[in-house]
Amino acid sequence: MTTLAWDGITLAADRQINDGSRPITGTKVHRIEVKGEIYLVGFCGGYGAALKFLEHFKKKGWTKYPDIKDATIVILSKDEGNEIGEDGTLTPMNECPWGWGSGGDYALGAIKAGATAEEAVAIAIELDINSGIGIDTVTF
Repeated sequence: MTTLAWDGITLAADRQINDGSRPITGTKVHRIEVKGEIYLVGFCGGYGAALKFLEHFKKKGWTKYPDIKDATIVILSKDEGNEIGEDGTLTPMNECPWGWGSGGDYALGAIKAGATAEEAVAIAIELDINSGIGIDTVTF
């Protein structure tokens, strides 16, 4: 579980990954270059599957990507945003802001009330037991 938030400028996520009943630390937002274009990538859900996707995307871009089990992937370019759901469905993100994961609703509400993505994740961490251990952010 995770809190992932996009405010139109910053993509932010908590660092907590749940391994059974034990929380561990991981990075869920990344700024990467693929074929000369910069992307912001974030994920929630299955951490291992998301890391596998990230490595594939770094090497091959928008080619057929590996199966994504139990994860949601968010890919933002300067021109557009897309979400790849657990079933592999690509959904354009035509609105902003966004919130995903177990704390996503808290984060989205905080952004709508004027918080930045980073502030929104901090608020979600206070309210969502499945989010925590700090915050990472990426921007273009």
